[in-house]
Amino acid sequence: MAVIEAIVARVGRLASLLVLPMIAIVVWEVGARYAFGAPTIWAGELTQILFGALFFLCGAEALKARAHVQVDLLHQIVPPRVRAALDGIAHLLVLAYLVVLGVIVHARVIDAVARLERTRTPWDPPIWPSWVIVGLSIALMALQALAIAVAELRRAARGP
Repeated sequence: MAVIEAIVARVGRLASLLVLPMIAIVVWEVGARYAFGAPTIWAGELTQILFGALFFLCGAEALKARAHVQVDLLHQIVPPRVRAALDGIAHLLVLAYLVVLGVIVHARVIDAVARLERTRTPWDPPIWPSWVIVGLSIALMALQALAIAVAELRRAARGP
C-alpha cells in the first residue's frame, strides 16, 4: 500500500506543476488581448483542458490527504476503533463507486482514443488525451481508496 501512496504523491506533485503553464497562458492571453488587440482562439480552451487534467490527477492526492468532504457527526462520539471501521467501510463504498465509474468511463476512453476525438471548436484540439487522463485518474483514486480502506480496517481490527 505504501507503493500506491508513493505513486499518488508523485502524480499529485507533478500534476500541480500544470499551474505554471496555465499562468503563462493566461498572462499571454491578457497581453495579446489588451496590449495588442489580438486575442487568441486557443488560450481559454487550453487553460480549461489543463485545469481538467490538474483537477483529475490531484483527486487521488486529495483522497490520500483526507481533503474531501466528510461528515464528522459520528467521528466525534465513537471510539477510535469504531471510527477506523467507519472510515474503512466508507472508503470501500468510495472504491465501489469508482469501480462502477471506471467501467463506464473505460468505454468512453476507448471510443475517444479510437476516433482520435477532437473538441469541435474553432481551435479544435484533440480531446482524447483528456479522456485518458480521466480514466487513469479514476484508477489511481480507486487504488488510493483501497489503500485507505485496508489501512483503516486493519487499524479497527488491531485497536489503538
